[in-house]
Amino acid sequence: MKCPLCLSKKTKIFHNKVWLSKGKVCRCMNCNVLFLTRPLKGKKEDEFYAHYGKHLKARGVVGSRDVTAFHRLSKDIARQRFKRIGNLFSHRDSVLEIGASTGAFLELLREEKKIKNICAVEPCLKNREYCQKFAQCYCDFGELADNQRFTRIIMFHVFEHFRSPEMLLGQCVRHLDKKGIIVMEVPHCEDPLISLYNCDDFKDFYFQPMHPFVYSLKALRYIASKVHLKVKKVEYYQRYGIDNHLQWLSKGRPGGDRQLQALFSKLPYRQALEKSKKTDTLFVILIKEN
Repeated sequence: MKCPLCLSKKTKIFHNKVWLSKGKVCRCMNCNVLFLTRPLKGKKEDEFYAHYGKHLKARGVVGSRDVTAFHRLSKDIARQRFKRIGNLFSHRDSVLEIGASTGAFLELLREEKKIKNICAVEPCLKNREYCQKFAQCYCDFGELADNQRFTRIIMFHVFEHFRSPEMLLGQCVRHLDKKGIIVMEVPHCEDPLISLYNCDDFKDFYFQPMHPFVYSLKALRYIASKVHLKVKKVEYYQRYGIDNHLQWLSKGRPGGDRQLQALFSKLPYRQALEKSKKTDTLFVILIKEN
């Protein structure tokens, strides 16, 4: 099967199962991206994003579909994110977040960096209504004015949702200030539960029809170059600890274990994975090519 990202024919089946789908996962041997044979599309895709809370509940991310509860959970995650990249922002910036959800990170930018010029693109109505507290919100890119420019365009665990990533980055380039940056956080195809432990239970859960791609740094460099962007900086980030990995390896299900977490809390496990570049997450900063 041809790689939908770089069009190479050098691909092979990587995993035979996708969560709630009949598709399979392939690996491109050229650009090293993982891609689905049957990604979500059409009416099913529209319905999925219109009712995103239903998906989160089904995945066990939240116990209910309550948007306020989800925002509280998102705020905790946003704080961890802010520790990593908060230094990239100042009160003078103009910010656009793509897939802003309830606006947890944007709330922190207002609180911590006193940024006032903030916009967001968010397709889920309930999330968008909540996000209006912190940003000028739009349903899609087409609602932005042609002359709107931003010094910071950000997206966190969003890029992997797009079946046409080149088109998305092209839209970003059109709205990016000349000296602006794009900050992306994406799942990494070298997740240790895949690349080190080869955990089939995890792969059955991890690959989802709404994630047509899982990226490597090589694949991100390739797609960025297609729209005259280049990678300025990359950071390997391990979100989940050893308790989560042991839970998957011993019981085949997500979550962590408080007892295991306490037992191994002093081990530099995450740091070792980050040093080896075998992490569940990548942070990438993109700038325009000269």
